[in-house]
Amino acid sequence: MRTRAIRYRRISTAIWSDRKFRTLSDDGKLVLLHLLTHPGMTSLGIMRANTPGLAYEMGWPQERYMEAFEEVLHQGLIETEEGLSIIRAPRFLRHNPPESPNVVRSWTKLLPDLPESDLLERHIADTHTFLKDFGEAFAEVLAEAFGDEAPHPSLNPDPFPLPEKGKGRNVRASNKPVVAKGTKPLIVFDKDDD
Repeated sequence: MRTRAIRYRRISTAIWSDRKFRTLSDDGKLVLLHLLTHPGMTSLGIMRANTPGLAYEMGWPQERYMEAFEEVLHQGLIETEEGLSIIRAPRFLRHNPPESPNVVRSWTKLLPDLPESDLLERHIADTHTFLKDFGEAFAEVLAEAFGDEAPHPSLNPDPFPLPEKGKGRNVRASNKPVVAKGTKPLIVFDKDDD
C-alpha cells in the first residue's frame, strides 16, 4: 500500500456565515468545498482542472456539476478563464497564508504545471500585494522567486478580501481579467515547454 503525505487546507468555520456561501444551493456549497480541498488545488490557491473532469471525479453528470460551478463562479468565490483549464480561489491565501518564506519559494515549482494565462498573472500580482506586509524575509524570497514587481500591478488594493459583515457582492468574475498595458510577463516559458 502506498502512503502519501497528508496535505491540509484551512477552511474557516465562518464560511457558514458568509452571505455568498449561504446563498449557494447544496450542490454549489459542495462544489466549492470540493475545489478548496481538491488534491490539485495548489498551496498558491490556483489549480489546473476543468469541469468535465471534476464532475467525473464527483460521479455527477456534467450538467449538474456545471450548474453548481456556475453558481459559485457567479458569487465570485472562484474564477476561471474561458478556454483554459485553470481555476482560481481568490480568497484562498487569506485563509491559507504561507507559513514561511520557503513556502513562497516552493510556489515557483507549481507554475510550470499551470496554463500561462491572464488569470495566473493576476493571481501572482494579487499575491505580491497580499505578501507586501509579511516582512523582509518574505519580500526577499518573493523578489527572488517572482521578480521585484508583479507582472501586472494589481488593481485591487486588498486582493484577497474577507467579506464585510452584512455586505455581499453578487458579481460574476470576468473571464478576461483587466491588466495593465506595457508590462513584462512574469513567466517566460521555453518554446519546448509548450
